[in-house]
Amino acid sequence: MNCPKCHGPLQFVSLPESVDIESCPYCNGVFYDLTDLTIDLKVENLMASRFVCPKCGGAMKAGTLYQGKLTVEQCGACQGIWLDVGEVQKLRKLSGKDKIVGKRGAPDVDAPPAPKPASAEPSPAQRWPSLAPAAAAPLAAFADQIGARPKPGKERAGKQAVARAYEPPDCGDWNNPDISRNPRIAHDGRSHLHFQTSRPMVSYVLGEFNWKVAVGDLAAARDFVCPPYIISEDRTEEDTTWSLGEYMEPREIWEAFRMEGDPPPKVGVAPAQPNPHEDSYNSVSGGFWIMAAASLGIFVLAAMFCQNKKIQDFSLRYDVTDTEKSRVTFPFDITGRTSNVRVRINTDIDNRWAYFSMALINTRTDEALDFGREVGYYYGVEDGESWSEGSRRDTVYLPSVRPGNYYLRVEPETDASGINYNIDLTRDVPRVSYMFYAWILLSLPFLWVWWRRRSFEVSRWAESDHPWVTEEDDDDD
Repeated sequence: MNCPKCHGPLQFVSLPESVDIESCPYCNGVFYDLTDLTIDLKVENLMASRFVCPKCGGAMKAGTLYQGKLTVEQCGACQGIWLDVGEVQKLRKLSGKDKIVGKRGAPDVDAPPAPKPASAEPSPAQRWPSLAPAAAAPLAAFADQIGARPKPGKERAGKQAVARAYEPPDCGDWNNPDISRNPRIAHDGRSHLHFQTSRPMVSYVLGEFNWKVAVGDLAAARDFVCPPYIISEDRTEEDTTWSLGEYMEPREIWEAFRMEGDPPPKVGVAPAQPNPHEDSYNSVSGGFWIMAAASLGIFVLAAMFCQNKKIQDFSLRYDVTDTEKSRVTFPFDITGRTSNVRVRINTDIDNRWAYFSMALINTRTDEALDFGREVGYYYGVEDGESWSEGSRRDTVYLPSVRPGNYYLRVEPETDASGINYNIDLTRDVPRVSYMFYAWILLSLPFLWVWWRRRSFEVSRWAESDHPWVTEEDDDDD
């Protein structure tokens, strides 16, 4: 029989009460006959599924239990139930029974003890003695504290042994002390970040080992990463083992064993897998900051040589009764090199708008630079709160105005009966906006490589004790 999910060969595991189940040692899924369960299950909302029953070969359907809180696959022929890794613990919680396999009506000998009062809540060192500096507790006490105990069963000696079956611990309420401490390890000049702390238990033994291993063995494991290196700590009651590993690409392993064909495609991101976007990020980010600093220096240098010289200031008035709407100023000189001219308009309008059609005209060549600006300012009180929008003033820049003798023609249009307005002209004004435009253009490639690098790191840390993006962040998005 093969696993319906990963197609690996299933293993028979003998449980107490002479119950045999089929378990996948690769994806840790498990198949139960309904007669082997101590609880009554009614699968609802059945839908077609692409999976095949590992027992009878019938088509399986996906359905839900406990009002949609748990999704399982059920065979339409033999009614067997397939549970993925972690769903056994969910089924225990939802059913309220710790022992879900065996004879119905049998006492729940493995039910957890009554919870302790809040005042007697154990400390992290008490809940996890393998991390405490003091001597560790006996194995039986350690097993009780993490919620799992080895179960008696069958055992075979030899190179390949399927050891005693057990029920895996439920770690949903475990208080991991390293999440808040976030420790680091320095080794060989590198700082390794804490990745994950776990409480592994041996559930299956296959092959030969140079140490004694048995189902039910407990340990405390911590991983620290500095890609491509990973340092792992495995601590038991007897000793502590530190391991240093280095990430290798699948192609390297494939070629080292002289295997034919191509290695399987990579799935996800390994804890110590180097970020393929790290080099491009470092080079682009370095260039970005250099270019940003250079553009700032160019702006400061250009601003030092700008004239920023006021040309003229005109105070004018418009009345609706005027027969001549336009106004013409007296001639004035614009000196210096060819550069911009800033024109500022300041009015006294209230709850009105005005449009100014203007032209800067060269007295010698009659060459005119036509432009226009609209201003509007409104305010009031609504529901006891004051509000306002718009502005009484505006600014326009005329680029590349050559030196010469000019005059300004202004023709206002407005819904007001009369307005006072002021126009001032300034020559060769430095514009900070050009520097910001340059920064925006320079930041585009930098933001692209930053996003690619960050997305890779988000995937790396997603299954760690310190995810970059949490479920709350996704809900907020």
